[in-house]
Amino acid sequence: MKHQNQIKELMSKGELSNDVAWTIFDLMYYCHQPLSEIMNMPVPLLNEMLKCLEKTKKEEAKAYK
Repeated sequence: MKHQNQIKELMSKGELSNDVAWTIFDLMYYCHQPLSEIMNMPVPLLNEMLKCLEKTKKEEAKAYK
């Protein structure tokens, strides 16, 4: 099975933009994920979580309108 990069590995290589800070914040704030877990997440899992989070944010925004 192919090794999946973790967030901390990508950050140490400088391969992620500054947007990663907001991504980490969103996961900590909305999903109550500890930083230690976020940093060890495989990138595909992070992508799936972000998709769910974006969907939830859109639904909330629609409900407030």
